[in-house]
Amino acid sequence: QKIVRHAANTACIFRYPQAHADMVRGGIALYGYPPVPEAEGLMPAMRWVTRGVFVKTIQPGDRVSYGGVFEAKRPTVVMTLPVGYADGYRRGISGKGCVLVSGNRASIIGRVCMDQMMVDLSAVPDTVQEGDEAILWGGTVSDSAEDIARKTDTITYEVLCGVSRRVPRVYLEHGTTAAVEDWILND
Repeated sequence: QKIVRHAANTACIFRYPQAHADMVRGGIALYGYPPVPEAEGLMPAMRWVTRGVFVKTIQPGDRVSYGGVFEAKRPTVVMTLPVGYADGYRRGISGKGCVLVSGNRASIIGRVCMDQMMVDLSAVPDTVQEGDEAILWGGTVSDSAEDIARKTDTITYEVLCGVSRRVPRVYLEHGTTAAVEDWILND
């Protein structure tokens, strides 16, 4: 019986080809994130998308989220997103991160709650409304999984693997986005 050998994780795949043996373990490279500089050219393969469920303008002195940690200093347009730490969106990113709403950067305000989070839409056009798409990661100006990991003092792999089972997944074939559009429109 032949013994199958494998000792190469993602970093080793790129750094030490002589250690590939019979198999390799691609790990984080399958998500498109480079674990070492030699792994250049990878492209993130995961995007997390949701839709805003509530939009409201709050006034100076109004507070948002658990413990009221965010206090508005000016009239502030706030969108509630139906994603929280129970979904795997890290609570430690509270007040530090950003998402992409209608092509614009929107800062996370207050604490990320169990089932929702709030973002500041004040710098986003007035046309934004409930039901508009918000990209939590994988957008042009939203935080990437690497950014979230850095801002929460962890590793990218933990952020990527932390997305809970209750978050629907859509797998694409041949790079087509048709499945994503169908899922977003029919959610």
